Amino acid sequence: PGEVYTAEFGEGLFNMSFDLPAEQFTEGDEFYVNLDLDNTTSAVVDADVYVLLEAYGVFYGYPAWQEITQGLTPTAVSIPVAGSDSLTIMPAFTMPAVPTSGPYYFYSAAFEPGTLDPGTLLGNVDVAGFSLVE
Repeated sequence: PGEVYTAEFGEGLFNMSFDLPAEQFTEGDEFYVNLDLDNTTSAVVDADVYVLLEAYGVFYGYPAWQEITQGLTPTAVSIPVAGSDSLTIMPAFTMPAVPTSGPYYFYSAAFEPGTLDPGTLLGNVDVAGFSLVE
């Protein structure tokens, strides 16, 4: 958690980074999760993006938020040369009263379209953690 791993892809980098407003949330805080995509390569990046949420060792896949044992659904992206985009993983909402819990982790990875193999990884793998506090 908190570390970003990068793989080369042509000239430059294809970078993914999570955008959360904080690492700890309490009642009344704004919560959202975006995944920012930035292509500094010399080629269009066509990729299947996977986002996972880990809660106490159980993994859930975006966008259906079902356990990964039920399958993974990629989000197809196409980022032009020197382009950027952002995926809304969880839209903004006001945090309700919640008991202290966590940490929870989001993970993201992008692979060549139609593949899900470490050998076809594009760009970096990002991790973001957060906790809920009373």
